[in-house]
Amino acid sequence: RCLSDWSSDVCSSDLSVTNNGTLNPGNPLGLLTITGNYAQTANAALNIVLAGLPAGTNYDRLVVNGNASLAGRFNSSLITNADLLVGNQFTVLTAGSLTGVYGSTTVPSGFALSYTNSSVVLTFVGVPGSVYRFAWAPIPALEYSGVPFRVTIVAQDFQDNLATSFSGTATLGLYSEQPTNILGGVAYSSSSSAN
Repeated sequence: RCLSDWSSDVCSSDLSVTNNGTLNPGNPLGLLTITGNYAQTANAALNIVLAGLPAGTNYDRLVVNGNASLAGRFNSSLITNADLLVGNQFTVLTAGSLTGVYGSTTVPSGFALSYTNSSVVLTFVGVPGSVYRFAWAPIPALEYSGVPFRVTIVAQDFQDNLATSFSGTATLGLYSEQPTNILGGVAYSSSSSAN
């Protein structure tokens, strides 16, 4: 049974399911619920599509009310350049209980697959070398707003390494009505905000 719209499918099965082939919970994105058990054999595959958050509308999820027994292949793909943040989690499978692990996994760059006793989770851990944040080097002397000074800004990846790939414009803003002390890359002021 499925309810479909342009962006997602919501389907359910009142039976236990044994996957001997390929299972795609969505078309292309959707939520598939199995009220019984789910068994995935060594020759089978589960394909999960990601396009952002939340589940069911922006990424696939398989919900198993009973036990999920895993084997075979897990494949996931990212179909858009979603605005991902390091630490974003995608719970792609939930079950009453979970046994086994996938024999092979294919996940998009920057993602890690993990298991709990009742779920399979994809976590965006970041792409090494891509810009995760900008940081400024500590300023050795006390500086005040209204007085020109030099600051060094570096692009870092999620592991705090120097980022090697960046294109675009980065804006650093600092606004204050009071003198603002900047020490060690942190802006301090009693009545201002720093961006």
